[in-house]
Amino acid sequence: MWETLRTKIVAFAFLEFIFLLLFCSSSSNAQLPRTERNAAGTLINQDYFTANQYPMIKRLLWSVETNHLDDRVLQLYTAESRKSDSYKYALENVKYVLEKFPNHPKALMVMSSVARLMKASAIPIPYYKNALRLYPQHAITQAQYGNYLVEIGQVDPGIESLKQAIEKEPRLALAHAWLADAYVKKGDLELARLAAEEARKLGYKGELLSAEENKSETK
Repeated sequence: MWETLRTKIVAFAFLEFIFLLLFCSSSSNAQLPRTERNAAGTLINQDYFTANQYPMIKRLLWSVETNHLDDRVLQLYTAESRKSDSYKYALENVKYVLEKFPNHPKALMVMSSVARLMKASAIPIPYYKNALRLYPQHAITQAQYGNYLVEIGQVDPGIESLKQAIEKEPRLALAHAWLADAYVKKGDLELARLAAEEARKLGYKGELLSAEENKSETK
């Protein structure tokens, strides 16, 4: 079970993050920086997707990523890191990142993976909800949340979240791809086929669960 989950996470995580970066680079939903600070006086609750538009927020993002998304956090999927202290270290660091940038896509992705490896699937949910409360305009966050819900077995709520993401950004190929996988898991194979076709049409080149593969796996 551990090896299967780890293999799946490694296989898809980097591919998905490439799509996240491509989408982030084209995001144009500008919003002025928020003014909230934590007890240490550091700015919090900033929008990851507009950080580069403001020098102070850009510096904050650089500092946060340099110090809290380091190699130890990003290499937690290796065999050597299958220890509770590695997961705890990664979780503490991504929590720090998400305090400063609640919708940081890489931090949300890492938290989701760590939570599944720890068998503590409830951990990321309030972080996703907070990100969507603060910055509901970004479809990719909505899509990430929907995909995570599907991964932890909440398929119907996950599908609804993915649909909301597509309503916000119809050309978000990754949301269509995740929706296709969600429909396969639900058993709605025709809807899965249509969603997969749309994902391919929009340029998605990653792996997708096919209806045929799903049938063979469930026999």
